[in-house]
Amino acid sequence: MNSDMWRQRRVLVTGCTGVLGSWLVLRLLELGADVVGLVRDWVPSSQLVLSGAVNRIVTVRGDVTDPR
Repeated sequence: MNSDMWRQRRVLVTGCTGVLGSWLVLRLLELGADVVGLVRDWVPSSQLVLSGAVNRIVTVRGDVTDPR
């Protein structure tokens, strides 16, 4: 993966409190991406929260299936 490609690039991650989403966010942050995470269900035991990465991203509460 070309790490320079992600530097300062805004990336939307849906399901960022899930298992895969949490780890994806952590990797994107390592690569310098500007991450926006869509959170439907708050999971306090997720890797995103436990690692503190949740404080380094913009979180938006919502659901991709809700048109509002």
